[in-house]
Formats: sequence, C-alpha cells, structure tokens
Amino acid sequence: MPTVRLAALATLLVPLAAAASAPGDPIRAVRLIGELSIDGRLEEPDWDRAPVHDGFFQVFPEEGKAPSEATEVRVLYDDRALYVGVRCRDSHPDAVARPLGRRDAAPYSDAVVVLVDSMRDRRTAYQFLLTAAGVQEDALRLGDDDPDTAWDAVWEGAASATPDGWSAELRIPLAALRFSPAPEQTWGFAVKRILARTHEELASAPLRRGERGLVGRLGDLTGLAGLAPVQELSVTPYLASRLALRPKFTDPARPTPHLLDPTGEVGLDLSTSLGRGLALHGTLNPDFGQVEADQVVQNLTTFELLFPEKRPFFTQGMDLFQGVSPRGQRSPQQLFYSRRVGLDAPILGAAKVTGRASDEVQVGLLEAFVTGAAAPAGSTEGDPVRAYRFSPSQPFHFGPAGSLPGLAPASRNVAVATARWQPLPTGSFG
Repeated sequence: MPTVRLAALATLLVPLAAAASAPGDPIRAVRLIGELSIDGRLEEPDWDRAPVHDGFFQVFPEEGKAPSEATEVRVLYDDRALYVGVRCRDSHPDAVARPLGRRDAAPYSDAVVVLVDSMRDRRTAYQFLLTAAGVQEDALRLGDDDPDTAWDAVWEGAASATPDGWSAELRIPLAALRFSPAPEQTWGFAVKRILARTHEELASAPLRRGERGLVGRLGDLTGLAGLAPVQELSVTPYLASRLALRPKFTDPARPTPHLLDPTGEVGLDLSTSLGRGLALHGTLNPDFGQVEADQVVQNLTTFELLFPEKRPFFTQGMDLFQGVSPRGQRSPQQLFYSRRVGLDAPILGAAKVTGRASDEVQVGLLEAFVTGAAAPAGSTEGDPVRAYRFSPSQPFHFGPAGSLPGLAPASRNVAVATARWQPLPTGSFG
C-alpha cells in the first residue's frame, strides 16, 4: 500500500515539474474572452486561462543565479490591445518600495519592465515600465540597445499590493505598436523585475548586463493569431489665449509706456492608423505649450547646439529617420535634425507617415510648412496698429497687428523621406 501511494505521488509531481518554465522559454498569449478591469489585481477568470511563465534568472547582482523571489507572467490579447499581468511574490511584502513620482520620471522602486519587439526585427522594441506605486515610464529601444525616452504612448497600467507581494497589470493598445499582417505572429518579448531593497534585477529572457544586443536577446511571444487592423482616429483641437504686457519701445532707455497685447491661437492635432503597419500624424498650427523648455545654455562656439526633440509630433516614429547603424553601435550619421523645423517661423501645418509598408520594408515621410506674418507697413513703435487684421500667412493667430514682428520670417517647406529594407534579422539597408 505505501508503494502505491508513493507511485501516485510521483505521478502527480511529474506534470507539476513539467509545468515549470525556464528563462528564455516562449511565452504563449491567449485571446481574451471576457472583460478586464485594469486595477492590478489579476482576479478575472481570463488570467487563470493564460499559461504561467515563471522562468526568471538574476541579471544582477549574481548573473545567471536563481532569483531570490518568485515572479509569474501571463499574457492576454484581443483585437485592440495586449494585456500583461505580473505577480511579484515577496517574502517581505511590507518592504516593497512604493515611492510616488511623475510619469517618465519614476523614482527608484520595485518595478516591472515589459519589452515588446512586435515586428520581430531584433532591432527595435517598445519598453513599458510600471512601478509598485503605479508610476509609468515608456521608451523606444533603437538599434538593439539605445533608449529613446522622448517616445510616449497612451497605455494603461495599475499596481496592487497582495498578501505575498504585489501585482501589476498593463494594457498596451495595438495602435501604439507596429506589427506585420501575418495571420499568426511571433513577437519578441521579455519581462524584467526590479527589487529595490536588494537592487536585484530579474529577467524572463537571457538578457546579459555585460553584453550589447538587448532587443536581439528577447524571448518569443507566441499564440498571437487573427489580429485585426486597428483603425483609430484621434483629433485634438486646442484654443490658447495669452495676455502680454510689453514695453512700447525696444529702446531700454525708454521702458515706458507699456502695451497690453491679448492674443489667441487655434489649431489641432490628428493621429490615425493606416492599416496594420502605418501611422499618420498631422498637426495644424501646433502649440507645443505642454512641452518642457530646453535647458538654458550659453554657446561660445561657432557650432550649432543640438537639443533633444520633445515635441510629440516629431517624436512619434522618428526612429525611422535615424541613420542605419552597425549592429550594437550608434549611427555615425544624422540624417535629419527635426529641431530646425519651426525654429525661426511658426509651423502652419505638418504631416507624417511612418511604419512598415511590408514585412521587410519600413518607410517614413514627413512634410512641414513654416511661415509667419509681419506687422502692417504703417505700423511703427510710436504708432502701432492696434486693430485685428487677418493674415493668410498666419491665419490661426489672432491679435493686434502691431504686435507681429516688423519683418516676416522666410517661408519654408521641409520634406523628408526615408526607407529601410531589412531582408535578414541581422542586416538592413537604408
């Protein structure tokens, strides 16, 4: 009788051992059937249907060693989004670090990082970070390694404390990703976990700290089938008003009197997807008032200062406008410096198409027209024209005609086109 019991116990342990996964094993996604509430709790029945991946290893401090805490990953998807659920078990749940912070400026804390190479080109990946306090960060990994933190996407993420640690839930819209039209797809995918109190870093794929090529080392995300085109249209109009008090004369010796200049601007931003691989972004009289100002730098050289691009219209899809670089190295070329657009004249309108025209060809097209108006000929400092006059060069600006500059800036048309052909995962031509 004892022999029979031991045999039965051994029979039960075999499937349990087989169910455990190893670092680098493919992670299978399951199509969502019901509804999910992005609250970080992973309580919906669909999460129980998704296969569990618990194969993690230490990236730091002891690379390759078994993790000190268990981590489980599940992946769901539907025709509109990819859902990632992570259970972070912790033997000391009260020691989980949860400091609050601003978006894209998360303080060091317990966190999970999701990396998605949806085109499986092994060069570009989308990175989403969520801390245990629910603070979000995102970035675009270019050239297999380099992060572009100016890239932003609209996605949801929530974290929740549990009796044995904490859990994270992410909803990543497919409209934020580029993927092929294949009926069945395999994406590059990995999840990293950070334990703040020990500085331990865990990964579900063989990501090495001392070796370059992060995107190329991502594991496989399988089970993605029948992804429908995501046709989303976003139109964001804006109305801005300003009230400026300025000296009437430019001569510093005559600081008075002052003029009160009320001005207004109208415009809009537009974004939509063109099929599965292409995205269209347009803007009309953009304001960019929500973008943080550049650091003040005094330039005593004859060379132009290069500032990072932070304007949303230009950051989306700008990885295609980077020069083709040797694997694991930065590109020695700068094909297009977008900060020159709108530097000395307002942008009247601009449009951009970026994405993948086929499985092997990526394209990027940008068109922008900059122009500005000048004060009327009869307007002087001593007798400025205070009336409102329509100008076809700046039709969406409203304000006293005399508040415009005396000389209109030169109108320019900027057109940029790029194409990249990648016949092999390890080679591309641009």
